[in-house]
This record gives sequence, structure tokens and C-alpha cells, in this order.
Amino acid sequence: MIKINRLVKSICLTIAAIVAVAAMVSMIGIHFTGRLAAASPYYEKYIAYRDDFGPVRYSTINYQCSAEERSAVSPVLATAESVFAYVGPAAGVDENVGALARYYFCTDESPFVSADFDLQLITAKIDGESGCMWVVYSNARYGRDGAVVNGSRDIVCYWEIRKIGGRWIVVDVVEPA
Repeated sequence: MIKINRLVKSICLTIAAIVAVAAMVSMIGIHFTGRLAAASPYYEKYIAYRDDFGPVRYSTINYQCSAEERSAVSPVLATAESVFAYVGPAAGVDENVGALARYYFCTDESPFVSADFDLQLITAKIDGESGCMWVVYSNARYGRDGAVVNGSRDIVCYWEIRKIGGRWIVVDVVEPA
């Protein structure tokens, strides 16, 4: 009977240790994507927004994309850059940009004459005909006097993408509240 109690106690301690390790792994952002990856600098930098994205989605910011994935999303970034750089009326926007349309800010909505932006890809993950991208952007729009009319700085975003009609389209955007 004493041997059985020791065995049960040993099993319970082992399970408790496994649960503790799993909790620590989750807290520091280690996840499995076919390879073990420690928390990236982006994971640490934007950790305050983890709850805005949800812990499971947020953990994908650690994914190390391949050269093929980076190449596949290059046209999506080019489209996003044209949207961020757009200066003109709403009547002139490209309606085939999917969810990136939210980044259009037209001159008939606000009096500005120029725009500046910085858009960087953090990572991209493609799985068949769908995937996601993590990007960070800053932008500013300037009035005739050169003063900033509006803008955003260092905004981390999760873009859900799908291959539609042979090209990758952003179908959903998640940003911190």
C-alpha cells in the first residue's frame, strides 16, 4: 500500500511539473510551427496587445516565414503601399483591394495634400489558399501648410489573406483597440 501511495504521489508531481512547464512556455511565447521558436523581438515589443489579438493568434507573430511565403505576399505589400500612399478623392480609389480599403483616407474626407508612411512585414504564413500576415505601419498626412493633419505610429496588425482569382487578397484586418 505504501508503494502505491508513493507511485501515485510521484505521478501527481510529474503531472504538476508538466503543467507548470506548459504554462511557462505559453507565457514566454514559445509555440510549435514545425520548429521550436523562442519569443521574437516583435512578440516582446507588442506583448501589451496580446489580448487584443488573442493568445493563439498572437503567438503566430513568432512564425519565421520562408522566402517563398515572403515572395508570395510581396504583391499584397505593394497593394498596401499604394493604398497608404493614395492622395485623392474617394472616387479615385481602387475597389479591388479587399480589407485594405480601410486604410484609404481620401482628400474629400480631410483636407490634406500629401501622405507619408512606413510599412514593414513582420512575418507571413501561408497554408494552401489561405494565410496571415503580421505587419507594422506608421503614417502621416499633411495639410497645405505642412502640418500633420492626422496619422498613426507603430501600429501592429494581423491581416488574414486568401487566394482569390489567383491573387492574394487581405480579407480581414485585426488591429489593437
